[in-house]
Amino acid sequence: MSMAAGLAAGGGPAAATSLAARGGAAAGGGGGGGGGDAAAARRHAANVARKREPVYVLKSLLAGGIAGCIAKTAIAPFDRVKILFQASNPAYRHLAGTSAAPRPRPPGLPRSRC
Repeated sequence: MSMAAGLAAGGGPAAATSLAARGGAAAGGGGGGGGGDAAAARRHAANVARKREPVYVLKSLLAGGIAGCIAKTAIAPFDRVKILFQASNPAYRHLAGTSAAPRPRPPGLPRSRC
């Protein structure tokens, strides 16, 4: 299959070139994926071996830790608001930060000396 045949089939230029890159009929691979299986298996084995190296594991661990810290920092304010809404207890309303006015003291309680 040539580039023109791939375009004529309605696949667009990406479909015509990706068929050739996969080892299809245009690349002489037989079209059924028979020619590229050994190369794909070698690439897969090399990729698996690379992922087992200590440097790769440490990089992945560090990247995951940093991503977790950023995500937790970004979500923490929203999580606090969610918890305040869930609790919605009037005794904790002064912690919500919605009002600058001091909370009135219930009658009958002595003043604190602290």
